[in-house]
Amino acid sequence: MNSQTWLIIILAALVVILAVLLFSRRRAERRQADAISRMSPEEFGDLLKTASDRKAIQQVAMRVSNLLIKAFDCEQIVFLRKSRDHLVLNYYHNIRKFNRNEFRTLYTPELRSLLRESFLPQPVSRVEDLLSSSLRGAIQRYGLHTYFPIFWRENLYGVYFVRSAHQHHEAGFQLLLAGLAQSLSAAYHVRWQENRYERRDRREQQVSPQGEPAVSRPAVTNRLLPLVSLREPEQLIDRFVETVREELGLERLAYVYESDDQSEPVNTVGKGVNGETLPLPEHRQLQEVTQGQRETGTVLSLSELSSGEPDHAWLRKFQEVGLSYAMPFKLTEDRAGLLLWDGPGPAAGISARLEELRQAGSLLVDNAMTFHRFRELSYTDNLTGLANRRYFERRLHEEIDRALRYNRTLALTIFDMDDLKRINDRFGHLAGDEVIKRLGGILHTSIRAIDVIARYGGDEFCVIMPEADARMCASFMQRLVQRIANAQFKIEESDEPQQMTVSAGGALCPEHAREYEALIYAADMALLRAKEGGRNRGLLYGSD
Repeated sequence: MNSQTWLIIILAALVVILAVLLFSRRRAERRQADAISRMSPEEFGDLLKTASDRKAIQQVAMRVSNLLIKAFDCEQIVFLRKSRDHLVLNYYHNIRKFNRNEFRTLYTPELRSLLRESFLPQPVSRVEDLLSSSLRGAIQRYGLHTYFPIFWRENLYGVYFVRSAHQHHEAGFQLLLAGLAQSLSAAYHVRWQENRYERRDRREQQVSPQGEPAVSRPAVTNRLLPLVSLREPEQLIDRFVETVREELGLERLAYVYESDDQSEPVNTVGKGVNGETLPLPEHRQLQEVTQGQRETGTVLSLSELSSGEPDHAWLRKFQEVGLSYAMPFKLTEDRAGLLLWDGPGPAAGISARLEELRQAGSLLVDNAMTFHRFRELSYTDNLTGLANRRYFERRLHEEIDRALRYNRTLALTIFDMDDLKRINDRFGHLAGDEVIKRLGGILHTSIRAIDVIARYGGDEFCVIMPEADARMCASFMQRLVQRIANAQFKIEESDEPQQMTVSAGGALCPEHAREYEALIYAADMALLRAKEGGRNRGLLYGSD
């Protein structure tokens, strides 16, 4: 064979290899998307309810395993629970003909340290040298290739070993499993605190004078457990403040704290204050009151505080609605908080009870904030950094409901690249990915602040435009089509920048459709007509 024939063979082999790599990547993306879509909020809520219903840990593990089987394609599952200085079998799925003692290993300081290094799913090979020989053999025999710990701060509750169609390094698999593990860890931790309170309660009953009732700590925990299912930090804090008021039997209570919202860095929650408008101090004013010698656990008199520094005058408004005392009350490590109430002062020993509630509340808020961060990550498209299809679907449902409820208009536009296949065939699919990424950047800088842009799939993008009418939608599509046609798409494999065009279709709610599927269909039909009409153009549904 001559050199030309060899060159053709080599090029053909490279094309096959590239196709296999692309297929593997697309399959991994589909698996991640499928796992996200199968993660039912109702099932997740059932898990949290089970965790808060004082049931055995084995039943909680069973709920988690059901989610692992359905959402993550886990074929075999083993959950080892920490029992004193060992990890022992607590739950298994699809494991047959085994000796229970095989699934047992010593919980050494070395193993503990390694498990704490990462809460994300990891390959079993990372820890197998620290496991007992019998457990290593069982793991190899059943093909359990991935593990993830159920850890909360200093407490390990157990370790899952799974065999799944997903790989531990897949981003979607990591994020969703880590979020699941974090939520479960919080539920276990509250249960652990409850057990501590029960033991303390029994001791107090033993030493309390006859006829004098002991304080029932588990009742506090029972009221806090339902809050584990709350996922929005602001909503959780509001419910937690109400629980504190009920627990202490206070008539009026307020909480001032730093928030995530940059436009309103300080929030105030009031309970039992008869609809009064409570003040929102400046960030520095809250910091001045809560810092210095006034540490968490110190009960302060509002009359003394408000009559001191001039910047403390905002506290007088709280006195006017009947509040008398305050205490620094941080529910997150890096954000200040101040709790204010009427009724008992320092002599009543209220600071110890508040500190106990604060510690429990900080765990709940920490868990909600972690879940919130994981959810935001799970809504992001890995290639473009834009929102993904899952986020788009949720937001479009919300915006349609809002438009119909308030009698407003809503526009949906769908953009599709006209000839991406030319780039893929000539320069390879990695070059095509670069073009998609560049297109996403152009779209991102072309929308309004209230618009929502998402990568719908492949080279297709969607833009949700609240408050937009037909004229605005058509103008936006025309402007964007022209901007992309004038853009230069630089490709590493090409000396010359490439020209690209897009076609767009738009539809309006409620004019063209009032439901989710119908609105997408209308925009998609407009896109198809734009393609058929010569491409490089945008059309509104029903227009020529």
